[in-house]
Amino acid sequence: MTDKIVKLMAALKDAKDKSKLHLTKRKLAAGKWYYIKDSSQTPHKWFAIGTQDEQIARRVHTELTSSVAYGQSEVGAIIQLNLGKLDRDMRDRTWGDVHNHYVNREGLASKTTNGYRSCWKVAVSVLRDVKVVETTRSQLTNLYKESKGGNQKYLKNLYNHAKGEGWLINQNLITPNEWVKWKKTTGGTTASITDEQHFAIIAAMEKDLANWDATKYRMRRRDKQTTAEIKSVFEVLWEIGGSNADCRELTTDNINWESGHIIFKRKKWKAMGKGNKRTRQAIHFPMSQKLKDIILPYYNTANKDGGGYLFPITALWRSDDLTRVLYAYMGVAGIPRTVKGEDGQELRIIIHSYRYRMAEHLFEIGATEKEAKALMGWRSHWVMQAYSKGANMNIPALDVMAEERGRNRVINIAKVA
Repeated sequence: MTDKIVKLMAALKDAKDKSKLHLTKRKLAAGKWYYIKDSSQTPHKWFAIGTQDEQIARRVHTELTSSVAYGQSEVGAIIQLNLGKLDRDMRDRTWGDVHNHYVNREGLASKTTNGYRSCWKVAVSVLRDVKVVETTRSQLTNLYKESKGGNQKYLKNLYNHAKGEGWLINQNLITPNEWVKWKKTTGGTTASITDEQHFAIIAAMEKDLANWDATKYRMRRRDKQTTAEIKSVFEVLWEIGGSNADCRELTTDNINWESGHIIFKRKKWKAMGKGNKRTRQAIHFPMSQKLKDIILPYYNTANKDGGGYLFPITALWRSDDLTRVLYAYMGVAGIPRTVKGEDGQELRIIIHSYRYRMAEHLFEIGATEKEAKALMGWRSHWVMQAYSKGANMNIPALDVMAEERGRNRVINIAKVA
């Protein structure tokens, strides 16, 4: 309805004599519909209001024949708000309706719609019963700032969908630049996972695998083979400190048995590389014997010719799917989702906690800054220059490095009382 009002405003803004804009109704096959007739022109012109409701039609006629200049002015927005309140669809539409319309569009893959519903359930559903025409800028921006990255993106998509459908009273309620301005800062709230926590999770999974009972909820949700694969992914995360996608999406092409390395480029580099001609060297992560033992069975059954995934089930998952399994077995092992840091700050244990743990581990076993940056894929101005020389550092496996440097045990340093 709002789109039609805007078009009427544009069509009638230059009318020579607004006193000759008459409200009339025409009998059509679909019933009686209201029009505005411009009798100042020959032949007369008819403009459809798009309603059969006399109350709405009279309000539209009154507003459009007023001498006030509408356009994109504040007054124009108020007029559109009044009209929207009279339009039953505009008046009653909630963000829950917008969400349902958005996720039920034709052509969307089930994986995509599941992702949308997950974002809605986790963060955006607080808007479920909020009417679109009554939504304020602060309601959306405050929710945006409080949400995580994926949920932020969905909220923005939902807003743009409502805007595209013409359901917003103010089409510039939030400008594109403002979404970027309030981009949520990340980091600083994640704890590294400890040895005790990781091995307690693995032990809980091994116990389930040894005593598989499909009647239990966490086992009913996935089969034994999937759980075994997830356990292996967690073990790879522990061994190389990669991210969720880095480890889930490893392929046979990433494994070099001759040199004993996993060679991969981090998944986040693809997104960061848009419009950037600078390239990053792949990480050459030396495999410990434990890592080789984990990977070998999956390598032997993977499709070698096509560079098949080592973990074909979880490779196709969303990152949140793996996180849910981690949380499930953290619960079984009695591990809380948050811990308090030394400064009292509450920190989360998530999949990325494995990456934090590796960073600390490299420091503990005496790796140099250059070695740590090469293994973790970090880059600064100086590291970039070192990489541009094409030098590949020869770094031994971590267990070998720890043994050689006498750091195979973590030295406990007494803390100041």
